[in-house]
Amino acid sequence: MLKNILLIFTLLFLLVGCQNQNSSNTDKVIDNSDLENVDKVEEDIEVIDNNDGSDDNILEYKLVLNNMEVDLNSTFTFKEISNISKENLSILRNAIFAKYGYVFSTSKYDNFFRKQSWYEPKETITDINVLLNENDLLNIDLILKAEKNFNALSNNLTVVEQSLVGFWHETPYVAAGYGEVYKFNSDRTYSFHFSQYIGDNRVKAYMGKWFILNDKLYLQPIQEEYYHGGKLVNASPSMISEKELTGGKIIIQDVTDSSIHELALDFNIKTDENEPLAVKFGDKIFYYLSANNKEEIKEEVITQDITDEDDKDNTIYDFSKYEGEWYDTSFINVDEGVNMIKLDFSDDNKSAMITLVSSSEEKGFAEIKTETKFDHYGKGNFSYNDDLWGNKGSGEICISDDTVNIKIEETEIANSEKGFSLGFGNYVTKKDYNGIKKAMDILHKDYDYEDNHKGSYIPKTDDNDSVYFAYEGIDEKGRYIIGVRKCKDTVIVAWYYFEPDTFEVEVEEY
Repeated sequence: MLKNILLIFTLLFLLVGCQNQNSSNTDKVIDNSDLENVDKVEEDIEVIDNNDGSDDNILEYKLVLNNMEVDLNSTFTFKEISNISKENLSILRNAIFAKYGYVFSTSKYDNFFRKQSWYEPKETITDINVLLNENDLLNIDLILKAEKNFNALSNNLTVVEQSLVGFWHETPYVAAGYGEVYKFNSDRTYSFHFSQYIGDNRVKAYMGKWFILNDKLYLQPIQEEYYHGGKLVNASPSMISEKELTGGKIIIQDVTDSSIHELALDFNIKTDENEPLAVKFGDKIFYYLSANNKEEIKEEVITQDITDEDDKDNTIYDFSKYEGEWYDTSFINVDEGVNMIKLDFSDDNKSAMITLVSSSEEKGFAEIKTETKFDHYGKGNFSYNDDLWGNKGSGEICISDDTVNIKIEETEIANSEKGFSLGFGNYVTKKDYNGIKKAMDILHKDYDYEDNHKGSYIPKTDDNDSVYFAYEGIDEKGRYIIGVRKCKDTVIVAWYYFEPDTFEVEVEEY
């Protein structure tokens, strides 16, 4: 990928280095610099790139805008048009159509161009788009960018813009969760996702349109991913924020402020040999990450962009790998008790019979069985009328990234002393669950480790020869991680505090 991007930048250098050589001008130069106060364009012409014509026998057309001569057949540069007023940019853009004889329905353009000696209106033109050549389309896009006109801009990306398509993360690699992420698409849509480690912000992501002009990135947010409802609680140890929102739901809504954001781009960022390509967006560096690598970008980032929901319904999603029993990591250090979910999928792998079991000394034994259909995000909703104690409730289940996440809310409580102790949390396979329990037992026995039952599970990631998963918590010494790392036939338990020490203990295969 890095080689491909370097090749793109090499091509860009060669393209910029080639200057257009125009033949001598024999046509009359039209000076319309007195039109600086022309009103803003009222109707934009939609441009579709379906030109099959040739550039043979091209006539020359020139205008003078803001005391600068512009050849309509040349390839415009930002430097050339940067001093042209916004009002005259609309004249320049429509002049590209006028040179082919396009008949304007807006009177101000019709009156203006009919006064030009080179303008020959052709009533027979039914589709101006078929007459536009590649150079015309490039010039129109450049003018639209200078006008900040996102809506009329085509999807024909420049070489520099093509190099930006993909995921960009604020660090070279992604661990259990992602930090700030930009995702740029080839259809000029983008999304910006805030860090997963910031749990108290309502806005989780922005989605909109983008383009690059003169080494600057322009972003126009259109929609936002918003956390609706819920309440603030003390954040889990993995969070940077002190509080995090829970009990609400994510909705997509229009932004209240669609102002355009401008960020300077710097492509000359030096990285280490093993680090991906880096680009500086404004005052912050982001690193290119592959969309196909699940260690780098989580699936929820990919699925939150502006897409057609009807197209998603036709996609086949296989959730069969989540078949079986899953255990609540918050019960890892509970001697007597367990929370378990069992998933039995139907033949189409889109719906499943869910069995929920909750057993603890305090709450007793509770169980429900219900059928749930999963959407393309791996999310499903369910309700129950009896948990063996007469309690009623509803829940949400999400399956992704080799974990199962569930949230239960009791809507009617018949027995306040007994029932489910299920809450918002991660569930893992029985093997992973037992592996972490065994690692903790070894640390407790041999290293006087004491857990305060405030830890949380970190989802595992695959890395060639090793499988890593961990349990993170906090005690009087600070935050800690118990990591279980499998290297071929040896299991290594790493027990360490963020500052300053790390302890590694070799244990037998579990």
